[in-house]
Amino acid sequence: MLEKLIFSFVCVMAFLSASGADAVFNYPDSVSRAPGSNLRVVSYNILAKKWEHQNGARKIGERAPDVAKIIHQLAPDFAGLQELDPIWYKLLADAIKPWKFAENPYDKNMCAVIYDSRKYRQLDGDIFPYVTKNRAIRCLRWGLFEDIKNGKKFVITNTHWELKPVRRLKDAEIMAASLKKLQKRFPGIPFFCTGDYNSTRDSEEFTKLLKLSGFKDAVQNAEITENAKLSSTIHPVERKPRFNKTHIDHIVFYGDVKPVSAKLGIGGLLMQASDHLPIIADFEI
Repeated sequence: MLEKLIFSFVCVMAFLSASGADAVFNYPDSVSRAPGSNLRVVSYNILAKKWEHQNGARKIGERAPDVAKIIHQLAPDFAGLQELDPIWYKLLADAIKPWKFAENPYDKNMCAVIYDSRKYRQLDGDIFPYVTKNRAIRCLRWGLFEDIKNGKKFVITNTHWELKPVRRLKDAEIMAASLKKLQKRFPGIPFFCTGDYNSTRDSEEFTKLLKLSGFKDAVQNAEITENAKLSSTIHPVERKPRFNKTHIDHIVFYGDVKPVSAKLGIGGLLMQASDHLPIIADFEI
């Protein structure tokens, strides 16, 4: 295992040095919270078991301890995890404690939300399905949470859009309309929306979501950014960052909050655990 980590580190560092541009090997040493921030939100696609064979990824039983360790090291207040097969819930439920899976009538949905149960309690939650046959993965999952100490409330959502652009445009419309309904139901409460949008930040569909909803992209508005010009997907065998592309995983937000830092994590276990890299956003609220 140590040899694999060293090999991954050497390969990535050589690649980053040769490519230049906005690239920082920032995991795990540089994942401390940004000064002035007091809320961390993470978005992370951890690769469903049923799709791992398509790109030669390590088996879920090997990757699960890595994902659990990553969650503990990133220590989010909230995180949206995409592509959770039922087996993922079983492998992670105890391993990630004190982080807990949000509950709702659609438990074991492939768009999961986790939260730090030492600091927050869940008050409500449900799902807005998109117009598709596969509603377990193509949906907007949401939860209402409360800070145990000060009573502050937050709405956290997670989503995973379709692959085809024309369908993603429809997802953007449904998501924006769903967020408007939640805003009317919970006025004045900050919203944080994680997800694998399968869309770059300059795409028609992602731009449409922001326009229709009034939400803002954390990466485009944060004071500090790292790896903003890299793809948030990697090849799990080659383990090389992809340059000249932007993230398809995003965190968008709404309300009286300030994005202090928004980073794409690169390095170490992240290069072995999934075909996606996590987006890590620190906010001041």
